[in-house]
Amino acid sequence: MLAGLPRGRHRVGKSKRHRTELAIESPIMTRQVITKLLEFLYTDEVDVSSLSPQDCLSLCVASYQYKLPRLSWLCENNIRIVLDIQNVFFLLKGSDMYQQPTTKALCMQFILQHFSEFLPLKDRIDDLGLPLFYEVVTLYHQLQTGVLDLEQRKKELDPGPEPPRTLVANFTTICNDTPDSDGKVKLEGRRISFHTAILSEHSRSLARIFAEHERRDGDYTEALGFGPESAMRAESFQAMLRFIYFGDTSMSTLQACDIMEFSRLHGLTALHELVTRKIIEGVTVDTVFSILPVTYLQHLAQREDMVQLRSRCIRFVIDHLNALDLTKLRAYSPSIAIDVLRAIQAYEKETTAVSS
Repeated sequence: MLAGLPRGRHRVGKSKRHRTELAIESPIMTRQVITKLLEFLYTDEVDVSSLSPQDCLSLCVASYQYKLPRLSWLCENNIRIVLDIQNVFFLLKGSDMYQQPTTKALCMQFILQHFSEFLPLKDRIDDLGLPLFYEVVTLYHQLQTGVLDLEQRKKELDPGPEPPRTLVANFTTICNDTPDSDGKVKLEGRRISFHTAILSEHSRSLARIFAEHERRDGDYTEALGFGPESAMRAESFQAMLRFIYFGDTSMSTLQACDIMEFSRLHGLTALHELVTRKIIEGVTVDTVFSILPVTYLQHLAQREDMVQLRSRCIRFVIDHLNALDLTKLRAYSPSIAIDVLRAIQAYEKETTAVSS
């Protein structure tokens, strides 16, 4: 997913109609450079020190073309470090040709500081061409006559602090504003859009569903099992998307209850662990009758933490009988109501025995 690219220029999706192609004007666009570009777009981080100076310049050109200031800073800072008398000729010529003013200024600065080493390399100077050589000579003359202050120029070329990472912000934007989405579900009368490629990366099960049920209109409501009787609410599905897209964990206990079975069914392990923790920590008057049925799910019923949670919920019901509406138990499996009523009866017998 090309999270760092300008909006409206690229699509994010798995289907052929959403296939992304990058057209990059660059001096040497090698496989390694393309890999580094994609690595940055996916992770907001990339080690450019392993690139040759030529490839680093090529990546820098791409970073400006696609408006990726953090990547530009990383490339230019690396060029600043690796500049030497051998690569400065290529970098100067390339930065001039592809309109990279910062890299060009860095090259000029290096040459002015090493002019005695630069001038004897006549064959390399010929490769620069007269216009660039004339620029170098003009700057050197300004330096010699005091018109140019090398230290001041150095300060002006200071890169400043490393730009902050924007990956979370990028994915937040993609999640909240989905003009390029290729999937949707309809829950509680609301249409919720998403990118099948992003969900597929987190779940092989979902990837298989999207592949087997590819819809021209992108509606996967039925394919994902969200029929009229579905327990998944719109706000819960959106909370799930926020976690998948950018790791947001601020879902409510009731939303966690809605998501529990879906996360297990589709192998969303990190999400399943989160909602389990949310449920265990979230027993209240408002949530207890939503949490209790979760502890009876077949795949969870025998787990030690779920057995403990079930006991905790039932005890909570006993302690808050006056604040709870027991008729809500009718909506769930009879075994839940039976266990609760037996626990209440046992508690009342115990209380009566103690009073006697």
